[in-house]
Amino acid sequence: MAGAVGVVAARRTIYAAFWLAVVGVGTAAFMALLGFTYIAIFHLLIYVGASVSFLAFTVLMVEAEQEPPPAHSLPRALLAVAIGVVLVTPMALILPHSLQRVHIDLAYFVNELASRFEYPVVVTLIALAAVLIEAVSVARRSNRA
Repeated sequence: MAGAVGVVAARRTIYAAFWLAVVGVGTAAFMALLGFTYIAIFHLLIYVGASVSFLAFTVLMVEAEQEPPPAHSLPRALLAVAIGVVLVTPMALILPHSLQRVHIDLAYFVNELASRFEYPVVVTLIALAAVLIEAVSVARRSNRA
């Protein structure tokens, strides 16, 4: 929930991309807790890794001057909270009764991932590290200006 607020409240797009990654990690953790381990891992790799990397690279390559975001108003904030409550309430009412403890053998999963998909995992990790380094350098450059 904090990540979603961060995406909306971030003044710079690169920070919004970071908070979007936080939302994706939270969603993947939620899926893993529900027992969908493989879907959670692929969510991390595809949606968090690839989508956030694409967004970050786009922001870094374009670097267009952004117009300031519109001022926040109380009615819009209250509307956003009301919509959030409407969307979260059914999940809060249904899920606690249907949740079961699920054992996730991460060691087995990591061994399978490393043995079957070693090259794509290494390439993905290098690409994510490059995006992170570039995002930090752009953030530092924009703070100096």
